[in-house]
Amino acid sequence: MNRHPGSRAPGSDFADRLQQRGANDLHRKRLAASIAQQAQERTAAQNAASQRHQRDIDHYLSAAQEIPLYQVGDSTTRSVSNNYSALMRAALRAMNGGEPEVLLCWPAHQPCLSALVALLAICETTAVPRYVADVQGAKTKIAERPTALRAILYPYARTAHALAREVHVDRNALGKLHMQHLSRSIGGDDDAALKDYHQVLTRASKITGRGSDGNDYVELTHPILDEIVPHGTALSGCAANGELLWYTRTKTDLKKHSRSGAADKPESAKFYLFGIRANDPLERELRAIKTAPDIVILDLSKAGRARFGFDWLPAAKTAVESIRAAYPKTGILALTDDPWTYDAVRFDLLGRKTHPKRTHMTPAAGQALLMRDEGILASSNDAGDVSWRGAASMEVDGFVGQLSEVIGSFRAIGAKLRDRGNRLGAEAAGDVVAKLRRSACLPGSLADFSSFLEREAGEAIAADNLAAYRIEPEVAALLDVRNGASLVAADELENAISKARTLLEKAETATSMSTLVEEAVLPAERASSRTVVLFRTEAMADFCAYLLGRDHPKLHERLENGFVRFTTKQGFLDLAALEPTVKNHYKRAVFVAPTRHTILQLLAQVWLPHQLSFLADGDTLKFAARDAARLADQLQEDELVRRLRTFSAKAATRLRELGDHQVELDRTIAPTEDVEFPAGSIIDLAGPNRRTDTTLLELVMENGQRIIARPGTLLVSKDSDRAVARFVEVAAKDVQAGDELCVIGPAFIEKARGLLNLTAAAAEEIRDYHQLVLQKFNALPGGNQGGRLRELCQRMSAPDILPTRAHYWIDLEREAHKPLYEVIPHAPQDENTFRRFTAALEIGPTITKRFWIWAVIAQRSSRHRAGAAFHDAYRGILTDPHAVLAENRERDADIRALRAVSHEFVARVAKVRPAGAR
Repeated sequence: MNRHPGSRAPGSDFADRLQQRGANDLHRKRLAASIAQQAQERTAAQNAASQRHQRDIDHYLSAAQEIPLYQVGDSTTRSVSNNYSALMRAALRAMNGGEPEVLLCWPAHQPCLSALVALLAICETTAVPRYVADVQGAKTKIAERPTALRAILYPYARTAHALAREVHVDRNALGKLHMQHLSRSIGGDDDAALKDYHQVLTRASKITGRGSDGNDYVELTHPILDEIVPHGTALSGCAANGELLWYTRTKTDLKKHSRSGAADKPESAKFYLFGIRANDPLERELRAIKTAPDIVILDLSKAGRARFGFDWLPAAKTAVESIRAAYPKTGILALTDDPWTYDAVRFDLLGRKTHPKRTHMTPAAGQALLMRDEGILASSNDAGDVSWRGAASMEVDGFVGQLSEVIGSFRAIGAKLRDRGNRLGAEAAGDVVAKLRRSACLPGSLADFSSFLEREAGEAIAADNLAAYRIEPEVAALLDVRNGASLVAADELENAISKARTLLEKAETATSMSTLVEEAVLPAERASSRTVVLFRTEAMADFCAYLLGRDHPKLHERLENGFVRFTTKQGFLDLAALEPTVKNHYKRAVFVAPTRHTILQLLAQVWLPHQLSFLADGDTLKFAARDAARLADQLQEDELVRRLRTFSAKAATRLRELGDHQVELDRTIAPTEDVEFPAGSIIDLAGPNRRTDTTLLELVMENGQRIIARPGTLLVSKDSDRAVARFVEVAAKDVQAGDELCVIGPAFIEKARGLLNLTAAAAEEIRDYHQLVLQKFNALPGGNQGGRLRELCQRMSAPDILPTRAHYWIDLEREAHKPLYEVIPHAPQDENTFRRFTAALEIGPTITKRFWIWAVIAQRSSRHRAGAAFHDAYRGILTDPHAVLAENRERDADIRALRAVSHEFVARVAKVRPAGAR
């Protein structure tokens, strides 16, 4: 029977099948070739890894013990602590393999990363073989050439060197070691940088402890650990306090030593620590490092993540992509102090895709380190085995209620605003969430807290403290049409604000935590054993003691005789350090509104009371339970694992009983911010490094507030000698008792932000500033960018400002294409330098002052939350009102309202004294 020509299925003819078979054969051949190529690439990678200099880790760690180390002020030799030995081992693994590795340093602990690099440098120079040779007729021990050690620390801050300055390196052993290296260098076998490195450190044996003033100082007996490896940036080089033996050289006669200086130059140094700050131009810094570094250290501790700003993970991803593109074979060591961050870094940041078309990520290698002590050197009284005590019974309680629904609404609004590029609105929504949680976690009502503060500290300090519980400034920012948040989420926003205000009205009479605390603490009235209750701050402890003692006389008696003790985390740690005959009388501990970090840290304490009770809001319990379960999977200590698993199970069970069904959290969900209870009685305008500054002044006001300032810090003084009082600037050193100052503290800023939101104004002004700078810079003579930069630096008449530094201020093309909330001011952060810069660009003083206030200071304050930056911005508005009004006519009403309410925050100076004096 003949078939119809169209009855056969398409592609089923014999010729079609032959064609399909040929296509399949071709596909198989291509697949086999691809597999063979991948195998060849893996083999090549393994061969490249085998050609990499492999350091014998055990030998290096044992070699580190050859150089005696001391704690500053102590003559007892100590070895490197187990914590830093583990860090060195991980760093050496990363250098050997060229692969990323992530460390979880827990409990929350931030190692000194510059000390880690210095210890690795000691390993490099001591682990090399020695041989005996005839030098000028004498048998001399000579060390072979060490492998270079060049490390990148990112994001960098000067605080990375703090602990390294408290450790001494034995001068005789260090000098003898580098003399063995110098004997090799003299023979012409080394380049100038390596020879200079050994030559300088050989001078360490000449240190006597005598300063340049002729007196003997114990801190000058040996060089410190921070000065045996030069550190700086690739573009700017070493700072004065980053060169070899910088500390000893400035204090003793070693500064007279002549040298080539090649060991301190980043382009030639064999031992160097490149510190790249989060705001530095990363790609330019990486291009300036001509030789690939041996290791890249990522500081992703809490302090390191804060340096990235608003959202650390995307910023860190961009940085890692740049680092991998520049140095694909360099090992990366990332240090974290948080379980969620640890997983996020292993998977999202440093993980690799096994297949380009699949989403599965192969996590980077990781390890959790149980870091019990915080020193670089081992303690002289290390006990060896740990004897765990307590925590046999645990109770977990908390609250969810309507608070969970309201903060969920604001988080959704914040996420929507963040997706639309409205960073200011997202921050305001986040601040509302923080204040709602803070209010709910108070151990008493807001009305009682206000009365307590007014009775104990006065109205001004009470106003500063209570500013942290009012949401009106954030509501004003969200409803401000210039912000745009009300246009993005109008209906949801109005409903959420209404519910938030209702919650705060209820908190005026009672909070969720107040009833929880009362129920948990009152059994101590009848208990035969002692009870310790932990609060976040001393103010919270005193407040709760006042409330419960007022309403329960029996409990007040027990508080007075110490049978019940209200304290803070530090007070609890002091209690745990007492003799067992004292601390073992405390059988029960109650933790009130702890952070998730505090919960986990306390569970890691060797000694704990027999019974533990945790009282927290639902968010804290959820994420603390998840982190506890993660840690239990990472650690090896049986008792600690038992504690963590018990807490995790108890918290999850209690949350389900409360009706919160989102207990099993996915790994990718980031934890919420911890509840903070800020104190507002001290206004710190001194800025960084205030602990080492002996010239600071403390201005004590009659209402109890205190201002910490440097002598030259400009304050706002009220001039009442005129018929109409006005505000004027006055330096802190010129303030005398009886003067009146406008105290720009938390209460002032809370009020001012509701009237004149500086952060919203900054977002509007910063693009105008960038456009004007580009226009003026392009008009400079010079022919090209390099010539114009040199002309700009010459006009500024500042020898310390180099074209490489000034380039950042005019590198603005990419900022023009960023979302507005991501734009940062590329401008000098010092006012004098800023004025020199704008004058060199022929920008007039009037518009310079405008941009300094709105585009630099206000934007900086929104990113760093620095009280000093807010102070500077509002100071200019108060002391120079006519210029500000003339330049900002659209904000005329807001500025006048701000000046009117400023008189409410004027206080009289009671005394002026050096900071810290009593």
